[in-house]
Amino acid sequence: MRKFVIRLFCALLLLPLAPCAWAQDQGASEALPPVLAEGLDLYKYKTNTPEAAVRRWVQGGPLEGSKEAFDQIAFLRQLQNAYGSYQGYEVFADQTLSSRTQVIYLVMHFVKGPLFAKFIAYQGADGWILTGISFSKDDTILPTPVPAPSQ
Repeated sequence: MRKFVIRLFCALLLLPLAPCAWAQDQGASEALPPVLAEGLDLYKYKTNTPEAAVRRWVQGGPLEGSKEAFDQIAFLRQLQNAYGSYQGYEVFADQTLSSRTQVIYLVMHFVKGPLFAKFIAYQGADGWILTGISFSKDDTILPTPVPAPSQ
């Protein structure tokens, strides 16, 4: 019983420190459509593989099972080989185009450099899906004119 109390006390003492490691990604992911946030979470915290992330991103949407989805996996795998492992992301801009459509721009951080990403999210009858995914090693994917970065 005494060991249990000590472990419980230690767990409660350390619990407030746990979110600190995820603060950058988790705070921003609350505003992201769940399908996008879950894919990013799979990529960084659960599998560290582009396959799992892309599979989640295309699930239930028009890209599921498409050649484009496989091309995205291949691109991310090749980028990860050159840039190192995926470290996290920051939301660069989020444009609400309608009550059911958003365009989200991310800067994805890898060990040796950034990757710019654009996701088109649509809220259908069964929830949010991604209808477009684009990546670029340079900033040409970002909107023009460039909006002020999201805080």
